[in-house]
Order: sequence, then structure tokens, then C-alpha cells
Amino acid sequence: MELSLIQGQTDNDEEAETNMKKKPGPKTARRDAKYESERPTIAAPASNGPAKKKKVHSTATQSNPNDGWPVETHITYPDGTTGQRTISLRLQNMVICNILHEAIVLATGLTMFEEVFPTTNSLKHPQIAHHVENDDTYSRHLTNYVTGRVGKMRADVKGAAVDAVASMYGILQVPVENDARKKFVKTLMSKLNFIFPQNHILDAHSIRRNEPYLHPAIISVLHKFFFKSSKSLGNRFGNTFVSTSKTDDAKEVPEAMLSLVVVTVFAALKEWEEGKTERQKQDFAATSFNETYTLHKATLLDKILKSKVGDGTQKYHMLMARLYREGKAGIADSVETPDLDFEGME
Repeated sequence: MELSLIQGQTDNDEEAETNMKKKPGPKTARRDAKYESERPTIAAPASNGPAKKKKVHSTATQSNPNDGWPVETHITYPDGTTGQRTISLRLQNMVICNILHEAIVLATGLTMFEEVFPTTNSLKHPQIAHHVENDDTYSRHLTNYVTGRVGKMRADVKGAAVDAVASMYGILQVPVENDARKKFVKTLMSKLNFIFPQNHILDAHSIRRNEPYLHPAIISVLHKFFFKSSKSLGNRFGNTFVSTSKTDDAKEVPEAMLSLVVVTVFAALKEWEEGKTERQKQDFAATSFNETYTLHKATLLDKILKSKVGDGTQKYHMLMARLYREGKAGIADSVETPDLDFEGME
């Protein structure tokens, strides 16, 4: 995954949405070990002629890593006195701040729609692009900052899930005695029962299998994080939502967004799996839930969209359009393969 800073100018979010859809450029080879699993790299634009790269692999021996570079490109590096690894935004010049702010918005936006990081044409600063291309240390500090902010976005989605899970699944109504709460949560998580609405909130077996991914908790998280305010990402990138149907243009929740929400709900449920009086808080690391995330993507795309039972494409569209509609309004009408009732789906 990567994020390129190239020449151009964009003045508003609508143009940024268009730029998000462009394919990213070539990947660079070096990765910082700690961020191997999910951090993007920042690359400069390709030139018209043969590429001539001269990477500065380390600036550790320099008294000032900014020496020799245009002032416009300078950043304030961590001073090493507090153990801080990433740069501080408040210490950067306005040009760098603007670039980082937009990179964060675009990166989080693409996380919702395509899981890839976008090419941004929005900032016309070829000197910064050149500095990024030719200085590994400089590039690493900028990308680490963007990655940290995207990671915070995921953690915030999980926070919304934590707020919804305990009450909307009825966990707090189940007694802890005789492991009743532990068994209840285990049943919810078994075969991914938690993605289905329940006829009776305290009966984890009373699920409507013809309504996958329509549990009120999932819709609640979609609404709270992505659609609740005008500044929410779902509203900010409203024109990016599309329909997969050839006959109905109703907008759909993209599978990447839904998969992220479902994974955070799963993570929030795991904090109750021991059946304790209070949830057992756990760190949310994207890499820890890759398998679950991949499972949900496969379920949506392979088992629903490509279903051989009825019209899979229509069922997929109806599901994702309903999630968009209800998520926007905030109204809800161990990894195992979910048992889905495809024939019963609308």
C-alpha cells in the first residue's frame, strides 16, 4: 500500500474523492519493521525520462537531517529526549501540515472503500516530492505519522463498537453466575451468530439467518462513526458510494467499510468472552484480526455476491443498499464459517 505526493491542485473534498479512485503508483522496497504490516510508503511522481534515484539511507551522522534540502521541505524531527517515535504535527510548517492533513483524510477514505492508499494530486510541491523520493528517513517519518492516524481511525471505530455491544446484544442482562454470560457470548461468536439480528435479545440462538450483517449493533456502529455528523467520513465522501446493480442506483455500503465495522464488533465481543462482570479491555491491532477481516470479505463477495442460490448480485445489492440506508439514518430495522440462509434473503 502506498501514498504518492505528486504535482497538481485540488481545492475541495469532491475533487479529492475523484482522485481517491486512481490507482496507486509503483511500490518502493524499504519498509520500517514496526510498520511492516500496514504502513504506506510515500513516493514522488514518476518523471518523463528514466528514473534516477539516489536514496539517502540514513541521516544519523548529520547534525541536522534537513541540511541541504529546500526550506519548504523541512520537518521538525523527534528530538529523541522523550522516546517519541513519530513527528509532532504542531511543530511542522503549514505546508507540511496541509500535506499530512490531506494524506490522512484520503488514506482513511480509501480504507473505507478499497483498502488501498490513494494517489493525491492535491498539493503542488515538487520539492517536497523530490525530498520524499530521495531521503528514506524523511519519507519514513511522514508515512509513520499518516499510518498512526489511520490506525487511530480504526481504534475509534472499535470504540464505537464497544459502546454498542454490551447493551445491544443484551450481555449485561445475562448473569455471570454458572458461566451463563460466558456461554451466552460464546454462542454469539460461534459461527458468527453475532452478525444476524435476534428475535429475542437474551436468546443467542434466536437469530434470523436470512438477514446477515443486519444486527442493530452493526448498523449502530456504521451510523455513529461514518454518518452521524456532516464531518463524518461517510458524509464527507458521500459521492464515492456507488451501486453494484445494473438496474437500481441505490447507494451501497462498500464491503471494506462493512468488514471493518464487523471486525470491530467482533473485537468488542471478545472483551466479554470470559463472562466477567466487566469487559476485559484488549488492544485493537489490525494485524490481529486479519483472518476475521478476510473471512467477512470472502463471505460478502464469494458466498453472497457470487451465490449460486438465486440472484447473488441482487441479494448483495439489496443487503448493502439497506445497510447504507439504515446506517445513514441510524435506524436498524474463533473464526468459523457462518451458516447463511441464502434462499431466505430478499
